[in-house]
Amino acid sequence: MNNEIQKQTFALGHFSSPEEAVPIITKLLVKEDFKTLASYYDLSDSGVKLVDLESGDFFIRKKRPEVTHPGDFWRFKHPFSLGFKYSSMSNGPKENIYTIHVEIIIEQGTDSPSQVGVDSFYMIKSNKGWRILPSRVEEVKILNAPEPFPAPAPSWE
Repeated sequence: MNNEIQKQTFALGHFSSPEEAVPIITKLLVKEDFKTLASYYDLSDSGVKLVDLESGDFFIRKKRPEVTHPGDFWRFKHPFSLGFKYSSMSNGPKENIYTIHVEIIIEQGTDSPSQVGVDSFYMIKSNKGWRILPSRVEEVKILNAPEPFPAPAPSWE
């Protein structure tokens, strides 16, 4: 294998940092380049099949749930929805596994507070770099969202 191909092979499949990973992942989701995105996943001991990642079924919901945030965060199942930016990372459940925190700030207008959406996913660190793990940490949460008002009773009751 020539040196250039070796460099491309090494680069593909590993990130240098979680901060670098988030914008690259976003670009791959936008392009729906699931095959390339799948190459950045460590599927060992996960039970997740590579074919599910490469087809996009692992990443995309095809049917809108009955109740969703109006920001269309429902469409992306993993690792996070479009618009999210790297926020921080913390230790994960095992050695060399980290929880990567991402967030999105949603402006509500001049008289309303911003909403902050947070999500997390796992990455594993090795001497080659960082890879994404397929386990879901938690669903998207919207913080500082106004409480919904109870619907008024229908007039016919």
